[in-house]
Amino acid sequence: MKVIKNNILVIIMILMVLISIAVYDILPTRLPIHFTLTGTVDGTAPKLGGISFMLVMELILWLISSFGIKDINLKKVIDGIGIILFLA
Repeated sequence: MKVIKNNILVIIMILMVLISIAVYDILPTRLPIHFTLTGTVDGTAPKLGGISFMLVMELILWLISSFGIKDINLKKVIDGIGIILFLA
């Protein structure tokens, strides 16, 4: 079961990279990264930085989930965060 889960996470990582490459040209120069409570953008980042940050965070979460956590509930939370990053 762990092998299947790791394979799925690797596939998700590869999909994130491929999707990032595919949409890079159509993204605006600066990506919104922070919003106020009313939905107004109050923080931006260059598109390369924004895309890279999400990929690096996904990689870190995958490494923590795969090798460093014994608590099954915490693993589920980290996996959920990874899926949210993928969907974003």
